[in-house]
Amino acid sequence: MDSEWSSDFVFPLSKMLRSDESREFITKQVKSICEKNMEMLECLQKCPISNENEILRMGIKPWEGICNNLRVLETQIGCWKRNIEIISQDCSFESQQLRHSTELLTHNVSITLISMICEHLKHLSICSVDKYGKYCGGVSQRVCK
Repeated sequence: MDSEWSSDFVFPLSKMLRSDESREFITKQVKSICEKNMEMLECLQKCPISNENEILRMGIKPWEGICNNLRVLETQIGCWKRNIEIISQDCSFESQQLRHSTELLTHNVSITLISMICEHLKHLSICSVDKYGKYCGGVSQRVCK
């Protein structure tokens, strides 16, 4: 699906949910990623403040909600896995907008385009959270926010 890459921005588990791996395996992987992210954050706290440091922290940010809600997340993985394709389909317009604005940025760096990317990312995020709630209930919606 064309929108898979952008859904990883909004919901970093997307790739795992599309895999043939079991719920238990995915849970183990998520726990491992959370542990490694904590190690990385501890390491980054010892480093001087820099743009690179901030970029690395931003890369970890999407995982915070997942890692902070690991127990609840485990109960939702099955539903998310069953519905990942329909959720991606339901949010394909928002995903295509994000992809298009990101591609424009590769040709012309501007504050306007960066602002547009942020806006499209926000729309994709809202759509994704709403659809996870629609297909998997309010618990999923709260975990994804």
